[in-house]
Order: sequence, then C-alpha cells, then structure tokens
Amino acid sequence: MKIAIFGATGKTGVLIVKAALREGHEVNAYVRDRAKLGIQHEKLHLIQGNLSDPQTIEKAILGTDAVISALSSGKGTLTVFGGLAIPIMRRLAIKRIVSLVGAGVSEEGDPSSFGRSIMLGLMNLIAKDVLSDATKHADQLRGSDLDWTLVRPPRLVDGAATGKIEHSEHLKLGPSRSITRADLANFMLKAATSSQYTQASPMVANLPPPK
Repeated sequence: MKIAIFGATGKTGVLIVKAALREGHEVNAYVRDRAKLGIQHEKLHLIQGNLSDPQTIEKAILGTDAVISALSSGKGTLTVFGGLAIPIMRRLAIKRIVSLVGAGVSEEGDPSSFGRSIMLGLMNLIAKDVLSDATKHADQLRGSDLDWTLVRPPRLVDGAATGKIEHSEHLKLGPSRSITRADLANFMLKAATSSQYTQASPMVANLPPPK
C-alpha cells in the first residue's frame, strides 16, 4: 500500500513511518522540516508543508490508499487539518483515514466509570483546548462519508512494542492506564491497512498488570 502520514516527525508518527516501511509500504511523510525525520528509505517520500496549505496536503494524499494522522491536538491543529484533508480526500476518491484523537474524546455508549470521570475532569481542567480540538475533529470525520477510524488511547509512554494490548470501541479506561507509542503505532498501521474499525472509534491500551 501507499500511505500518507501526517505528524510524521512526532514521537508516535515517526514510529508509524518506521513500521510502515518495515512492512514494505510506500510512505508519503508530511513534514514541516525535512531534517527532523532522520530517516532515509527508497520507499519514503517527504512532502514539506504546513497544515494550512491545501496544495501540499493534496500532494501528500494524491495516489495513496490510506491516510494516517498522528498529529497532536490543540490550537485548532486537528480541526484545520480535517477541514482541508476531508474535502481533498473526497475529491481524490481516497476513503480510508485513521486519526489519533485520544481517550478524552467521548463516543455514545462509552461505559461510565469513576476512573473515566476523573480522567475527563482532569482534561477539562488542564487540557481543555486539546480536548476541544480533538472533539471537533472527531465530529468532522463522523460527519463525513469517509472510511474513518478515530483511535482513542489513554496516556502515551515511551518504550518498546509489547504486543500486549486490548482494544474495543468501549473499554473502561481511567487515568492509570497507558500504552507505549510503539504499540499504538502498530495498532494504527494495522487499522489503516485493513477494514477493521471502519467508521468506529476504538480505544486501545496496554493490558493492565496482573493483580
């Protein structure tokens, strides 16, 4: 497959790029600074631009089979990206997009729990702009006719991929749960290269330690 990856120089994005290349996919990596990615590969193409430039966004998406966004939310980043990328994808007849939004984004049917209430309360207190941007972006994709997947992990941590994850549209996640960026990267790539969780919003986390 050929995949466009946005947020390619971020901590999660670079791991998605590496995983995609490792699996033999061709990658269009959208970057603001070519020097920041630090990867060279015959199947890697760097497209330099910013998220307010529809021409370079279209260049990155053109000819691909799927789009992955590992962009960080806040300051309207995801909302601006979605506002430009969604109509471009529709015009180019490219349907598949997997976007990272975080576990703070709510979905109808999410199980209620004391831990989740604490997590959402903390986010509204210390990261209201981040949550608002992610929620608006989620609404953009839900309102589109694309084959979208909204990936909702809890706290991200550094570390190697463990392969020990659980995922579902309605996991019970609280502030103590986390996932390594490497496990998240592998999950997002697998979602983008399959039809799993099409038009769905899975939560994904590392398995909790045994009691």
